[in-house]
Amino acid sequence: MWSDGRLAIVGGTFEQNTTTGPGGAIATDGEGTVVLVEAVLRSNGAATGGGLHANRGRAVVIGGFVGSNTAVDGGGIWAGGELSVSGSRGDIPEDLAPGVPLPEATEPRITGNTATGGAVGQGGGGLYLRRNADATLSDALVTANAANGAAGSGGGVLTEGRLTVRRGQIASNTANRAGGGIEASGGRTDLLDAQVALNDAGTAPGNGGGVHVAGATLIVRGGTINGNAAVDGGGIWTAGTLSMNAGASGDRDTDAAAIEGDRSAFTTITGNRATGATAGDGGGGIYVADGGSAALAFSEITGNTANRAGGGVELFDDAATAAATTLTLRAVDVSSNAISIAAPGNGGGVHIGGAGSATA
Repeated sequence: MWSDGRLAIVGGTFEQNTTTGPGGAIATDGEGTVVLVEAVLRSNGAATGGGLHANRGRAVVIGGFVGSNTAVDGGGIWAGGELSVSGSRGDIPEDLAPGVPLPEATEPRITGNTATGGAVGQGGGGLYLRRNADATLSDALVTANAANGAAGSGGGVLTEGRLTVRRGQIASNTANRAGGGIEASGGRTDLLDAQVALNDAGTAPGNGGGVHVAGATLIVRGGTINGNAAVDGGGIWTAGTLSMNAGASGDRDTDAAAIEGDRSAFTTITGNRATGATAGDGGGGIYVADGGSAALAFSEITGNTANRAGGGVELFDDAATAAATTLTLRAVDVSSNAISIAAPGNGGGVHIGGAGSATA
């Protein structure tokens, strides 16, 4: 189905449709809008957006299932404009309301989709967001998607634009190159009380099991990043800007709560693994690459492992470049992290390499 106007679909199933162009099930273009309420997009195929391709305009997905679709980019959904994926009917803008009785909304599931693109910059097994996209995922389950091309990135999501994840899960996704859960190659990504769990970034080169940040900004508030795996940066790999719970400039009222043992607002980074064993590898919880910056506050970095260095955090600075590589820790618990082999076995908690600088 193709539309450049206003389209609303309540219920229904789009299954086993294919095209050599965009949108295996549904494609919108121009300033068109689409609202999907409890719709099923399953086992469709396209060049971009195996289930849904929304180019510019607005797309609203309420509940439903986007699963087992395939595309070069954006196995499940490809978006170039405004996208909202939610489990609440209240998130339908008034001007886009379908005007018919609506079923109760469920958690939206984007599951088991595949992006086959093999070049650097391709992927997005669950979702692919272009540079002008502005996407919000609320209480969504983005699970078991794959970017399986030779250099496929973003098993769950590949974003070049603006992404906000509120609650929900980015879990059990895989990529061959980077960003098992999320590949943020541009723009800004906000994780707000979200869970990023059990994702795998592969081995080519295998950066950022949970999240890979390349030249982008990542904002994390609350939530958990757990059980992810990569060669470097089991939980998070960043060469951009990482701010966790507002970093050094955060709400100082939280300091007192932390001192008294209240960690309800903390971000937990735990059980992540960095498997690399060559020089420069590491960062079981977090890997800060050359030129990157990480400002962490009100967080627990515990129970992560690396093979070589930086069981909790690896700060890798190439002294031959002018770019500063920095780490700031404030009210952060770095404990019970480990190096799993003895050579060289540097920094079970934090390892600072080259001319990198850290402030705690």
